Amino acid sequence: MSVDGTAIALRRFRILTYLDARIEKGWTDKNITPLLKQLPAEFELESHVNWRTVCRWRQAFLDGNSHISALVPAPGKGRHTTRTTNDSALLEPTIKIMLRQSNPNVAAFYRDYLVEVEAFNELACTQEDRIEQVSYRTFSARYAKMKAEHDAKMKRIESFKPRNRLDLKEAYT
Repeated sequence: MSVDGTAIALRRFRILTYLDARIEKGWTDKNITPLLKQLPAEFELESHVNWRTVCRWRQAFLDGNSHISALVPAPGKGRHTTRTTNDSALLEPTIKIMLRQSNPNVAAFYRDYLVEVEAFNELACTQEDRIEQVSYRTFSARYAKMKAEHDAKMKRIESFKPRNRLDLKEAYT
């Protein structure tokens, strides 16, 4: 249990014991919400707690044999990782080349991208200068996003009807 997790679990436990001592009929919206609005300042809540959240905490507490460790927040799901942002110097030119082609092979461009990243990392002086490789799924998703933006931009440009040749020249500059 981490220090933050312990503090959160203890705060949840104190809220549950406060509510349990004052609740009269049942753990419903009608009974819990007025008590939550009257919580003393000592509970140090950053924001308003919903009654359903409190019921979820209570259920976890009871399912965990009334042990405070059941109130520790669960770790997040595994796919919430930080996004690689330092690769734009290599990724964006590759995708821009793909946008110019009518039917690009995403897998072939991804392999080329990996080769470029490896070559760049061999020349990198420090560990901070190295570029983290993105997965094929991420590469494909970024391509799809840039393609949608590119298509929308081209649609706007094609919808432009020039009044004369000078207007046509301004549209493409």
